[in-house]
Amino acid sequence: RILPLIGRISMDLTAFDASDAGVIGEGEWLALDYDLPSAAARSGLSQYELLTGLGARFERCWS
Repeated sequence: RILPLIGRISMDLTAFDASDAGVIGEGEWLALDYDLPSAAARSGLSQYELLTGLGARFERCWS
């Protein structure tokens, strides 16, 4: 399910509206399907800039 973004992205914090998501509790984790080439094209940044700008708290899963 796609959840709408609420407000602006701040540093490494993003808020989503989960009111229509069914049974979900405060503090539960979301899985984000992040397509790096698309995100780079939409943001105007290079893929390298996006990856090096991630904070240490992000889990990196390479496939």
